[in-house]
Amino acid sequence: MPPAPARSPQNAKEAAIRAVLRAFADAYQARDIDAMMARFAPDPSLVFFGTGTDERRIGRDEIRAQIQRDFDQSESISITWGWHAITVSGRLAWVAAEAEVIAHVEGHDLHVPLRATFVCEQRKSDWLVVQGHLSSPIPSQQAGHSFPV
Repeated sequence: MPPAPARSPQNAKEAAIRAVLRAFADAYQARDIDAMMARFAPDPSLVFFGTGTDERRIGRDEIRAQIQRDFDQSESISITWGWHAITVSGRLAWVAAEAEVIAHVEGHDLHVPLRATFVCEQRKSDWLVVQGHLSSPIPSQQAGHSFPV
């Protein structure tokens, strides 16, 4: 059997970013706030936008509070990553991804389609999120139209 092809440094970095996404999803489902926070840089300028109109979080304390709010307002929650594109340049990476969040809230399952973008930076051997943005497509905006109807 021929040896497995060597993984290029670029492919290894992309695999590391995919591992960040998996770790984020696993920690979210496990409701492990510390594991989720381990994926974020310790920078005071860290910014994360959620889908709610009030969900502009700056710094780790605000992000932790948002994640805790997600947990407090749901009985269970999961995220499943779908299509994604990863671009790596040196110690920086840009991620665009689609996902679905399923939250069990007040006895009902809510299925929320998400679009996510992340900027990650490699610090020592870890890749950390330094900026993130989540959005949800508008259901009333039909394919081929630029605005909702």
